[in-house]
Amino acid sequence: MYNLPYEKNEENIFPLMLLRIVLGLTLLLIGVGVLMIGAARAFGDRLPVEQITFMSYVNINPDIYIMDVRQRHRVNLTRSPCWDASPAWSPDGTLIAYANDCADGRVHVYVMHWLDARPRRLTPDGGSYSAPRWSSDGTQLVFFAQGSTTDLYSINVDGSDFRQISGEDAFASILIDIGVEATGINESRAPAGLPLAFIAYRDDSWGIYISADGDRLNNARLLVRITRYGETVAWSADGSLLAFTAQIHGMSDLYMARVDDGAITRLTQDRALEIAPSWR
Repeated sequence: MYNLPYEKNEENIFPLMLLRIVLGLTLLLIGVGVLMIGAARAFGDRLPVEQITFMSYVNINPDIYIMDVRQRHRVNLTRSPCWDASPAWSPDGTLIAYANDCADGRVHVYVMHWLDARPRRLTPDGGSYSAPRWSSDGTQLVFFAQGSTTDLYSINVDGSDFRQISGEDAFASILIDIGVEATGINESRAPAGLPLAFIAYRDDSWGIYISADGDRLNNARLLVRITRYGETVAWSADGSLLAFTAQIHGMSDLYMARVDDGAITRLTQDRALEIAPSWR
């Protein structure tokens, strides 16, 4: 008389135990994931990753994307109906600065951590600003007033000390400090200062050139020939690769080239328009 209830209890206990095991494993995996994300945020600048952030126009609305160069996997970081543009990595590889026009109908400078993509606005009301770039020590951002190539501003990464920078000497020195030559936005110095990469129209076509000593006219070699004018090139952290956007196969896509031999790898192939790469 007492065996039947006992057998029924065994049958009921097995699925309950299985459910508990599944829930336990799920919680364990979640815990491991949280720890990994925390470690990545704490040591993100030390992780062996190669990532490029860039603008991508889809249906006229530009968003900021991040791509793992090795896996070719990309993620939309902004996903907003607004205009998101001009991404730039901080020197330590943890923050991305960019421009966005969601607030008060004007374009402002924002920063976000590359892992959680939560934007934090830096610039105050009353103006529009574009093309943010980092100082070499990562403590400040410099940017232009919207529609201007001479009104240059700076702000600390915590949002303090917003001011306009005046004078041609300050203008030139800051542009060089952030890796862009004062004579043209299509030039970019390697992380060590040299060589210099630039885009020029020579021999009836556009191309990306490399100058070991910074002399554009007399000591430059052709690295990559491109069909049309492209955006500013971006150096990898070790100076061995260049990222750029250009029309090579008929569409404007994201590419990278080896500096030593010019070997090209196509990173995107779609109907979107990719521009403004920045390498972590």
